[in-house]
Amino acid sequence: SSLPEIVRHGTSGLLVPVDDDAALAGALTRLLHDPRLAATLGTHGREHVVRHFDRRRTLDRLLDLTRSREVPS
Repeated sequence: SSLPEIVRHGTSGLLVPVDDDAALAGALTRLLHDPRLAATLGTHGREHVVRHFDRRRTLDRLLDLTRSREVPS
């Protein structure tokens, strides 16, 4: 999964282990009981995505990757 590259645990979101229902429930409960934390994580997450994953930058990276794999004719 690419989620850990986008979400930084405790800064822009909360990550839990795959298939760990108890950890997921705990993280959701924490956010429900701490709306300030939920808002802060949401704000930081949006800022991180806007800064590092904008359309132009993503398209430029994709084009660079595609060009580097072109087969010479």
